[in-house]
Amino acid sequence: MSTRRLFIAINLNKDIVRCLEEKVSNIMCEAPPGIRFLRPELWHITVFFLGYQDDGDLPLITEVIDEAAKNFFSPEIVLDKIIYDSLHRPRMIWAVTDQKTSESLGLIREDLEQKLIDGGLSLKNNGKKFQGHITLARFSRGNFGQKLGEINLKSRDIDAYFPETIDLMESQLSPRGAKYSVLGRSKFRE
Repeated sequence: MSTRRLFIAINLNKDIVRCLEEKVSNIMCEAPPGIRFLRPELWHITVFFLGYQDDGDLPLITEVIDEAAKNFFSPEIVLDKIIYDSLHRPRMIWAVTDQKTSESLGLIREDLEQKLIDGGLSLKNNGKKFQGHITLARFSRGNFGQKLGEINLKSRDIDAYFPETIDLMESQLSPRGAKYSVLGRSKFRE
């Protein structure tokens, strides 16, 4: 049986992408060499990384996402600031969500995780508290971008939004970078 590299995500609306593009273009001007900025079509908020899963488990995964989406109203997505993923040895630049958004998405993640485990899926839980984020850039090995500071995103810069769906995504890795495909969309409760 074949496997797929899967994750569950909130995809971004066009307004959020447009505002982030402006912020990222400003960062790119100041960025030292060795930082690879991701294309906007790759930007999303990963709610749950599932890793490699058997094709035979896709119906269970889809059913669980549908069920979880019906249990939650659309969470308000508020981006707070652009930061490094780590203060000690940063490897990425993230646009992070505010605490309330992270807590809301964390509850959805917990619900998904429990339902998937109950359904018999084998998952690895890293035990970390959930922090909603969008990966904007990755550093090449040894380049830790000390030249960039934190960039606060004011509410007037990027409006909050309420996604209609939570999506099952496939990630196909290649030397040219990842390619993401939407395998299914589940509507939040109305």
